[in-house]
Amino acid sequence: MQPSSDFVLVVTHFQLAVIIGFVALYAVAAALVLRRIGFSMWWALLCFVPIAALAGLWALALSGWTSPRTDAG
Repeated sequence: MQPSSDFVLVVTHFQLAVIIGFVALYAVAAALVLRRIGFSMWWALLCFVPIAALAGLWALALSGWTSPRTDAG
């Protein structure tokens, strides 16, 4: 018996809902971090597109950051 060359990936509705749920949790966490550092929370929508999420992470890493506040005095 030869292996089939027709590979079909089947994802059930439940599996798709779980994947979307995990990505949504990741996006909410990203939105909260983005808001805290002064960026728009809408950038978190990039989490739903893998290549865009990677590009957004690099853009954030290479962007200008403000210096931390020092409360020592």
